[in-house]
Amino acid sequence: MNALRMTYWLVLMLILLIGIGFRAYGIWWDQGLHLHPDERAIILHTLNLAPPLSISDFFRADSAWNPDFFAYGSLPLYTLWVVSHSLGFVSSWYATYDGMLLAGRLTSIFWEIMTIVLIAHIGKHLISPRAGLLAALGYSLSVLAIQSAHFYIVDISLTYWTLLTLWLAIRSHQTGNMRYALLAGVSLGCALATKTSAIALIGAVGISMLMDLIVYTRNRALGLTHYPSPTAIRKRCLQGVTLGCAALFSFVILQPYAVIDWQNFLAQNLQQFAMTRDAFTFPYTLQYVGKIPYLHELTHLFWFGLGPVQAIGSIGGILLTTLWVFRRHSHTQWTGAVILLTFFWTYVAIVGSFAIGFMRYLLPVYPLFALGLAVFLHASSRRISDSVYRRAYTTGIIIALFIWPLSFVSLYSMPHTRIEASAWMHQTIPSGSSIAVEHWDDSLPLWGQERYRMITLELYNPDTPQKWNTINVQLNRTDYLVIASQRLWKPLTHLTDCSTLPPHRCYPITAAYYRDLFSESGNFRLIATFKRTPTVPFLGLPIDTASADESFSVYDHPTIWIFKRIAH
Repeated sequence: MNALRMTYWLVLMLILLIGIGFRAYGIWWDQGLHLHPDERAIILHTLNLAPPLSISDFFRADSAWNPDFFAYGSLPLYTLWVVSHSLGFVSSWYATYDGMLLAGRLTSIFWEIMTIVLIAHIGKHLISPRAGLLAALGYSLSVLAIQSAHFYIVDISLTYWTLLTLWLAIRSHQTGNMRYALLAGVSLGCALATKTSAIALIGAVGISMLMDLIVYTRNRALGLTHYPSPTAIRKRCLQGVTLGCAALFSFVILQPYAVIDWQNFLAQNLQQFAMTRDAFTFPYTLQYVGKIPYLHELTHLFWFGLGPVQAIGSIGGILLTTLWVFRRHSHTQWTGAVILLTFFWTYVAIVGSFAIGFMRYLLPVYPLFALGLAVFLHASSRRISDSVYRRAYTTGIIIALFIWPLSFVSLYSMPHTRIEASAWMHQTIPSGSSIAVEHWDDSLPLWGQERYRMITLELYNPDTPQKWNTINVQLNRTDYLVIASQRLWKPLTHLTDCSTLPPHRCYPITAAYYRDLFSESGNFRLIATFKRTPTVPFLGLPIDTASADESFSVYDHPTIWIFKRIAH
């Protein structure tokens, strides 16, 4: 192994350690209390799984191996079951409800390690070894990827399968090797069995298979003499058929109940599709009413997903590569860039048009943003002729990349706000007191609720006299009122223009209730607030996440307000 190759692997190992460190730090951030609802749902459905006792049992829709949960694919649930039961040989605790939490988060870190290595490999082969390392570092320091790896959510493994499918499709086109087409199909099947949104890959994979035909048609039309032969095109078509069959076969194997229980699968996926087109579908998506397509995604990417420095570099690199693709028509790297950009722009166009804007939806293109960052640094540094200044420029950018992840990971150095608030409530609120909490949110205190009289305020219900008669009676019996996040009050206070909103989704009275509550002009006074704010290291500058997508803060650093009634 020569010195350059040794240096490459040493730097990659350092980047992996950085990535693992950011993702493993504070991995037990909720002290095992399952405070992420999606993670909680995945674990609960995985717990109910049991291997089929016979072939006939496997093919029944009511089989215990059927997750009966198709909001996500089945592969992440089966993966968690296998991992937790394999770790069960070390300790049976890993196969329990609490043990699966740690097993799942460790699995997320594993997928992230695989993704970082794959990014470095793609960057090395399509750009340069140095660019591959820069791209791997960029993804390692992506705030959203770091935060998401602290949970067991399907978007982490989806990101890996998506990137692997794209790379195998590129290799299939570059080499003409049928083995790559077969592996690309298997990887695509894994992606689809992880989340059906992976269907967006079909366009990029299709381009990889049709590239020779496109070049053949274009060059013949231009009167050029160099173009793929009909034999090469037929071989490419055979690769496409192989890839498609492998994808279908692996999808059915890994998510069999999409076929066996197809009615349930279709119904749940149609419900998820309806949510992407209508923000009024679920109460927790009301926050996206009025979302501005694409601008919402761009601002969240800039301020929270990547941070200003990395976002500017990443977007700049993507745009530079897109322009380069239109200017070049034949290059060993051209086809790879076309395939990656086809997926990038297709996926961003689809997700950006959604009526809802969960930040994690864009996670599968974060590796491509990282590659864009490497392109930008490579292109911009070449404009600096002096080698000393060029190294200083690159070093300065790399140091700046650390600011945002260090600011956000500091959240995990402190107790979770809901845990801190629960402990405070037990110390401060007398036993037997009545505590009002909001539905569709976690109830506080997290433990020991039997000490109190718990009341649930159903504030998402339509603003009718019946609703407020009930809530007013409840409030008159309330000693303390807890708002455990901004999940309800933030969207409901904006849904007040009844001339433009559906009748059952207009909340003028609820908005007035929250205004009175927070202004302390009513019968309740604010007695405690629990808040965590990311802080820029050394400078101590706070980064306000109050304007961010609620899903960015509600899991690991929600703000909590506790009020006390002073009058009836």
